[in-house]
Amino acid sequence: MVVAFTQGDTMMRLSRAWPRHAVTTGVCTALIVLVSCVVPAGAQVRSVGEVTFSQPAGFRYQRIPPPNDGAEMDLSGPNWYCRIVVLPAFRSGRDIDSDLTAAWQRHVPKTFGRAPAINDRFDYLEAGYPGRFAAAANAGAAALYVLRAHGATVPVIVLTNREAIRFNLSVVIERFLDGIRITPDRAQPLKQIVQLADLEGEWHEGNDSSVRWVDVYGNSAGSTFVAHGVTYDIAGNGTFRSRFAGISSTTIVRGSTNGRVDLQGDRLALREAGSQTATRYRIISYQEAPNGVTVLTLLGVQYENTVSNVRANGERWYRRPIKRE
Repeated sequence: MVVAFTQGDTMMRLSRAWPRHAVTTGVCTALIVLVSCVVPAGAQVRSVGEVTFSQPAGFRYQRIPPPNDGAEMDLSGPNWYCRIVVLPAFRSGRDIDSDLTAAWQRHVPKTFGRAPAINDRFDYLEAGYPGRFAAAANAGAAALYVLRAHGATVPVIVLTNREAIRFNLSVVIERFLDGIRITPDRAQPLKQIVQLADLEGEWHEGNDSSVRWVDVYGNSAGSTFVAHGVTYDIAGNGTFRSRFAGISSTTIVRGSTNGRVDLQGDRLALREAGSQTATRYRIISYQEAPNGVTVLTLLGVQYENTVSNVRANGERWYRRPIKRE
């Protein structure tokens, strides 16, 4: 099946055929293992007009020539396929939903319908530009993201042969979307190898969850709320001080410690003073958000480096811009 994008009176044909057969559990497992090699690496910065982005490692790149213009990046394996298409930015309309509708009707293959209903659209609020996205399935799956900044909207389409493929690649796709920039901003390559100088400053990490309990009759039997927050103040010489606060229902725990940061390749270790052991992480990505905040994504080395583990067990540390004299 050849995918066609309608753009005015022109046709942008993406020649690679999607696999027609179903993706089995074994194939999805193979995909997840492959993705562990794809997230991320020092990637090349590409551009489409005033839009710049960091090409995901492992994806094959091809420029779509004028008059259609754009860029496509492909990743595939036995029985599965993913294509990311970046299109030129356009001036924003009256609101984000009108931008999504216009981009969908102009660029998404007609087999996926005119545009998803308003209640089938969702906010995109990760570390990059804000926006909206929507998805549809019909002999394949399409998701359209529209990201807004500087009075412009960037359309990005993700095409897969099944919706599950996009979900399995969600961390890779989100890191890519987070790195898209519009002039005067400029995309930077994703980093997985960092230096101590890259880590200097005050980092914050935290999470929370709540559980509501019910009895066998469905009556409320109470609830549990758990939350924590950690601050790491890392100095240029590799030493750190940390402060911790946590709450479980009504119990509050606080603490502080200090130690040293060790770096080796894509591994980061926090070794507390006087301790023979260390908390060890794999660096998944190091990325600067448009507002200057740096986002460091880490995964404990006890977990296999897969998308599902990054999603479920990864940590995101945030650092405000450093003010230098």
